Amino acid sequence: MKFVIQWLINFDEASYETLIEYDVDEVTNADDALTWMDEHMHELNPDQNVPFHAEGDIDMDWEFFEGTIADLSDNEIDDIQWFKDGNDYRELDTDEDYDDEDYDDEDEDDEVILCQDKEVVLVALQHNANALKHTDPKLQNDSDILMTAIKNDMLFGDALMRAPEEYKRNKDIVLTAVCQNAWALEYVHEELQANKEIVLAAVRRDGQALKYAAEELQADKEVVLVAVQQDGLAIKFAAEELKVDKEVVLAAVQNNGIAIEFVAEQFKCDKEIAKLAAKSRDFSIEYVARELQADKDLILIAVQHRGECLHSAPEELLADKEIVLAAVHNDGLALESAAEALRADKEIVLAAVQQNGEAIQYAADEFKADKKVVLAAVHNEGYAIEYAAEELQADKEVVLAAVQQNGRALEDVAKKLQADREVVLAAVQQDGWALQYAADEFKADKEVVLAAVQQSGTALEDAAKKLQADREVVLAAVQQNGEAIQYAADEFKADKEAVLAAVQQNGRALNYAAEELQADKEAVLAAVQQDGWALQYAVEALRADKEIVLAAVMSDKQDNKNPVIGYARL
Repeated sequence: MKFVIQWLINFDEASYETLIEYDVDEVTNADDALTWMDEHMHELNPDQNVPFHAEGDIDMDWEFFEGTIADLSDNEIDDIQWFKDGNDYRELDTDEDYDDEDYDDEDEDDEVILCQDKEVVLVALQHNANALKHTDPKLQNDSDILMTAIKNDMLFGDALMRAPEEYKRNKDIVLTAVCQNAWALEYVHEELQANKEIVLAAVRRDGQALKYAAEELQADKEVVLVAVQQDGLAIKFAAEELKVDKEVVLAAVQNNGIAIEFVAEQFKCDKEIAKLAAKSRDFSIEYVARELQADKDLILIAVQHRGECLHSAPEELLADKEIVLAAVHNDGLALESAAEALRADKEIVLAAVQQNGEAIQYAADEFKADKKVVLAAVHNEGYAIEYAAEELQADKEVVLAAVQQNGRALEDVAKKLQADREVVLAAVQQDGWALQYAADEFKADKEVVLAAVQQSGTALEDAAKKLQADREVVLAAVQQNGEAIQYAADEFKADKEAVLAAVQQNGRALNYAAEELQADKEAVLAAVQQDGWALQYAVEALRADKEIVLAAVMSDKQDNKNPVIGYARL
């Protein structure tokens, strides 16, 4: 499934945003995407150049959009300021209307209590180094606590920032810090920023840490080569004389084609280097010299590796079948940029929709009524049914193919097929959320609703009231997604069996439990063992229970911006 994340980073009274598109085979619906995000957040850092290492508290938030960037409306795109390469961040107007509550699970009315229990803090730091900011100041200078924080600071790199000056001057401690997180180099004493061993250790881990090396090491070819071989974009921080060194430039561009944007102008005219850059999935034609932007050989390489580059090709190449065919084989949506005659070429259209079914929206109208083309499109992406001619939206064979690929394609099919049992069952078995588009009779059909909630528990929201009060249906829903309990009849929120099933699947389901179960130690323990953040939903007395707090911090994750320990009352 393809989806888009709008990343938003708040720090030092500034905000940065960008969009990044993901395509993950194991993700088939929005619930899967959110679960996958939680599990892989530490791998999804939108850019290592984001200044997570800035002073003060840093918030990293995100918003999920199903589909691709191309699917977002013009208004949504206008609302999101982002750079074309997805690797740099534009500072936004900090006066603009931004409601932090929309992004933050932490209750503003929740009193912040700094943890005074050393045992709990040590355990918490092993799971989330950012727990240091929720530690009592008397413990923040404790050597055991500081070293545990530094050794486990994988995401933010700022544990060293909070350490006393002697730590920042200690070579062994600094080496430990930069080997764990290269961005810690920002906080070391300037003498050690000029230490080649330390800087090499940092740039081997993240080339862009070169930004914090002393000037003489930014001009050291050995250091810079290591940096750009790890991340080509590190060339931004190299001394000017190395941006004109062909060996360094080649190494940088070979690692990341975008690096050509930051090299000396003479290399933007170099066809050998431009071709190397064009093989990067993030390459854009605008990065090379104008005289190369119309070079067919270069454009062909670029679109073979990133079909989207067709958008920037000169007009005459938009009518070149070889170029366009190569582009749509890589990215079907590149069909949008093709000359009108080629959008009416069946070979090209079929290649495009087989790569991305939604490319059919850019095909000549005749193909939207061509069953062979539409079938090819919906086999690749069920949502493509939206662009099919009305007669094909009412064709059961086409519709079944669409909903079997993406259940939510049911939204765009003929009404008579939204009332067809075979079609509806196929849709909800592929994606339970498709239940919302089914005829009302099926929302009260237990077989259909069970199939839906077994695939996506939160489909319970669209079930008839009587089925939201059916124990078998509710248990099936919460076992698939614990947070589905919010849509169950109220009696289940006070039903210990149902709540236990819910929190064992998703600890945060505790948020929807009746108050007496938020005060039930067994239920709370089950919840925090599954997800430490569930601690925030427990009653005050249990947030001060050491057994529960230890269980909670042990299930924390390094990438949680608000560490679990912040909800403890110890």
